[in-house]
Order: sequence, then C-alpha cells, then structure tokens
Amino acid sequence: MILVVTGSRFAKSDEHGSRIRHGLLWAAGARDGAFGDHELWDGSASGADGIAHDLAREDFGWKAKRLTASWSECDPTWVDPIGKAVPCAPGHRKVRSNGTTPYCPTAGFRRNALMISELVKVEGRKVVVGFPIPALGSRGTVDCLTRALHAGLPIVSVPLTSKDAL
Repeated sequence: MILVVTGSRFAKSDEHGSRIRHGLLWAAGARDGAFGDHELWDGSASGADGIAHDLAREDFGWKAKRLTASWSECDPTWVDPIGKAVPCAPGHRKVRSNGTTPYCPTAGFRRNALMISELVKVEGRKVVVGFPIPALGSRGTVDCLTRALHAGLPIVSVPLTSKDAL
C-alpha cells in the first residue's frame, strides 16, 4: 500500500507524534504491530510530513519517498486543474518570514498536484492521509486532500489540535 501524507508544518513530534503514528497505522490497516510492506510519500515539509517520514522509515520499516516543492522556481504556464491556486504572474512572489528568502506561493500547490497525479498512476492499494491543524489554517493540507478527492482517491483526515491555538 502507498500512503501519501500531507500535514501541517506546525505539527510537533512531542505534541502530535503519537496521533500521527496511530493515524498512519490505522490508515494502513496495521493490526497488532503488523506494519506490512507499505510505502510512504510526503511533501518533504517540516512538521507532520517530517514526523510521518521518520516514523515510516525508523519505526515501521516502510519505504519512503519525498516529493519536494520547488519553492525558488515559478511556472507561469501551470494551470491549476481544480482552480484553487492563482497562476504565477509578475509580482506574485512572496518573502519568507525570515525576511530574506523569496519564494513562489504556487510551489506547494504544484507539488501537491504532482503527488496526487503520480499516485493516481500507481496500481494497487493507496490512500492519502492528512494531518491538519484546523485552528492554524493548514491550507496546503486541505489543498492536497481536496485534490485527492477530485481524483477519486480515498482519504483519511486526522485533525491535530494545537496548544498554541487554545
């Protein structure tokens, strides 16, 4: 089975690791420690992606694949198939909160679209597992889950809470 993980960048291992672990095992159908021969794909982001990636490789012995967004590159020819993201246009680039690094705000959406389109091509069992923190937004996670639904893929959403949002 292939599990694609999408999740909040604000997830923290000490606060959310146990819930992410249980969510992955539940989505994979693992029972009584029988982890199975699974593969986890993630968007190579901090937070839930990284936590899930580490659990998959280190704790479960699963194969893992990272699909990284190309934050420095723009693609003015890209058209969002579900119409959620505005295409790259002059002046659309943003600057990270550190104040120094410009990035293309469509890069994450383009990466999500790629992950879902690649997953659709794969035969066999597959599921998209989301770990949003609704109180903090999770726009990218919701975007990826929406793309999976549009593609007819099964999804599992495991909302996380945040002490920061309480």
